[in-house]
Amino acid sequence: MRHSLSLLLLLLISDSVNAAPTDTIKPFVTGSFATILAAHQGQQTIISFWSPDCPPCIEEMPLWKTLRRTHPELAIVLVTTEPLSTSTRSRAILKRFELTDIEAWAFADPVIERLRFDIDRQWFGELPRTYLLNAANKLSAVSGLLPEGWLQRWTEYSSHSEQ
Repeated sequence: MRHSLSLLLLLLISDSVNAAPTDTIKPFVTGSFATILAAHQGQQTIISFWSPDCPPCIEEMPLWKTLRRTHPELAIVLVTTEPLSTSTRSRAILKRFELTDIEAWAFADPVIERLRFDIDRQWFGELPRTYLLNAANKLSAVSGLLPEGWLQRWTEYSSHSEQ
């Protein structure tokens, strides 16, 4: 009996250790955007809102993978608008693009408009929606796919803009 309990405990521990980081997608509720901004103050940060139902969002996923590899100092936060309770597709996409180690959130409020209003009163739900926070804490927003090379220029410029 004791051996069985020990074995069961060992299996439970190994399952939790082997769980993918995206299993810990955080619930995005009113105030979460402010929490993310506060946690990344003074650090170049990209916060991308996306959905598994948005082809341009999926098209951007390789960009996040490449950027994570080429600029490890850059914080990337991915927030899916897919409800947290049904975020299976989002988790699969993050896994497919090897983004399971990136900070991930999922909408957890059934009133999406309330979340959008809390994030940005000028955002009407178009995706992808990317917010760029530079080292001087200046925030800018871009709707749609980021133009080729634009993000690289922002990364280089914003890292020098803190003077």
